[in-house]
Amino acid sequence: MGSGGWRRPSTGFVLLVLAGVLWGTTGVAANGVFGRTELSPLATAWLRFAVATPVILVVGLRSMGRGLLRMPVRTHAVLAGIGVLIFLCQVLYLQAISEVGVTVATLVMLCGIPLMVAAISAVVLGERLGRAMWVSLALAVTGTALLVVGKPEGGAADGSLVLGVLLAVASAGAAAVFTLGSRVLNRRADPLQISAVSFLGGLVVFAPVTATGGFTLDLPAGGWLLILYLGVVTQGVAFLMFQRALQTETATMASVVTLLEPLVAAVLAWVFFDERLGAVSWGGAGLLIGALALLTVATTRGGEAGVVVAPAD
Repeated sequence: MGSGGWRRPSTGFVLLVLAGVLWGTTGVAANGVFGRTELSPLATAWLRFAVATPVILVVGLRSMGRGLLRMPVRTHAVLAGIGVLIFLCQVLYLQAISEVGVTVATLVMLCGIPLMVAAISAVVLGERLGRAMWVSLALAVTGTALLVVGKPEGGAADGSLVLGVLLAVASAGAAAVFTLGSRVLNRRADPLQISAVSFLGGLVVFAPVTATGGFTLDLPAGGWLLILYLGVVTQGVAFLMFQRALQTETATMASVVTLLEPLVAAVLAWVFFDERLGAVSWGGAGLLIGALALLTVATTRGGEAGVVVAPAD
């Protein structure tokens, strides 16, 4: 088939989409935890790590054996730093949800990630953006901005809008650095190694969380089920999908594709918490869908529509 022919989406692209969908359920599940338990966002994030880490370690040991943790000390230290970034990203995001609700917190965080990733990627990783990627990025950012401007009505959050937005922006910054760091580390370590060591590092570094007033293990069955879902599915499974995808896809593409997350989050927040979208917000949602559709075409056609990667080793 010629260079202009049609081919199936790459495995990496499909994994990115699936990870975006799973991550889109995070906010609603976390809000469910806050509604059913007395856990703070900090304690919820730590319990999520505590559930996800053993799962990742078991999968990694079965797949790689002792080689899972066999790497230079410097790499261990860097991966522990990645784990700290992941933890901070989650805590800031969960705190933003408690202030402004699922939809706004998710959208503001996701709006910042592609801008930060694209700028840093161009400077640090030497990635050059193709025309289709620039258009997709513009549509995605504009759509997210419209969703934020048309703030959803209803919902249970009644905190500070300014504080919630600042927390979500800070979460986006941590996520952008983590995304780019993972892209670089994927050249030196297996995704299972990255996941296992970073999760373990974050779990150990933030273990003092268990001494805070917002931490408890006395949870109702519904609370534990949500914690298990957050740890195993939205962190363990989705994170592995994301890491595998970064082996073949650029960091910028990853950030744009996972903008599917706010669409999923918005729909679920409407269903479960009555956070309703107005006309402006629905217009933003349409632009996000358009961005994803354009990116899908760019990655499934055999032309030069996608991103040209020129990594700086």
